[in-house]
Parts: sequence; C-alpha cells; structure tokens
Amino acid sequence: MTGKLLWVVAFLLTVGALVYQRATGPTHPARVSYTLAGAEVDARLVRSGTTDEAAVVAVPIPPSPWTGTLVWKRYPTEDAYAEIPMAPEEERLVARLPIQPPAGKVTYFVRLTG
Repeated sequence: MTGKLLWVVAFLLTVGALVYQRATGPTHPARVSYTLAGAEVDARLVRSGTTDEAAVVAVPIPPSPWTGTLVWKRYPTEDAYAEIPMAPEEERLVARLPIQPPAGKVTYFVRLTG
C-alpha cells in the first residue's frame, strides 16, 4: 500500500512541475497587461525563437492613431538600443526582431504612442 501511495505522490509532483514549467518557463511567452485609451489590454510577448526566422513581436491595439516602436539590443552587450517601427496588421501592431546567431539573446521593450 505504501508503494502505491508513493507512486501517486510522485506522479502528482511530476504533473505539478510540468504544469508550472509550461506556464512559467523561459520559452513560454511573457504575459503583460497595460491600459491603453482607458481599456485594459492583455498581450503575450515572445521570449524565444528560431535561428532561421525573425521573432515576431505583436501587441493588440485600439484603432488609429496609435503607433508603436520595438526597441531592442543584443544581450548582454553595451550596444546602443535600436528601434524598429511597428506596422499595423489586423488588430495588432507587429515588428520582427532581427535573426540572431545560435544562442544569441536580445532584450527588448515596446513603446506605444498615440
């Protein structure tokens, strides 16, 4: 009986760790919330990508006159931040981070104006 109980506990711990990693792991998009034009907006920001295509950063927005800029730099360097204008696509503003070499890291933020 004790053996079965230990297996059940081990299974529940494993499933709990799996769910926690899936929700908070470094490859899972970061969830952010912001207030824009009096409305609460929820977005997901990419935290990982592949080395053969640009990572897409997209945020939902209300209609014009809102514009956005993706501000980024390679991490951990003393490089200056570079800016990429975001373009509207459907109900979102979208920009693409430049392709990085294998294991390349960037830090970025989105600046919205309007």
